[in-house]
Amino acid sequence: MSYVVLMADPRGTNIRTLREQRGVNRSDFAAAVGVSYKHLYGIETGTNTAAVETLYRIANHLGVDIDQVMAPSKVGAA
Repeated sequence: MSYVVLMADPRGTNIRTLREQRGVNRSDFAAAVGVSYKHLYGIETGTNTAAVETLYRIANHLGVDIDQVMAPSKVGAA
């Protein structure tokens, strides 16, 4: 029997980390970027994908370059 290990989408992890670093709750952030709470939760946990336009809105509201959202490594790692 073989197993497949699924890795969390780094974009979602980065978005969540950046959002939490700024002290913004998920509900308020979802409203600010124009997505539902459920969709943002899915993006952050890797169960939903986000359109490129949505990723740019997220980066803009976080005050970061899109590269920080898209980076393969975890944001804030030492």
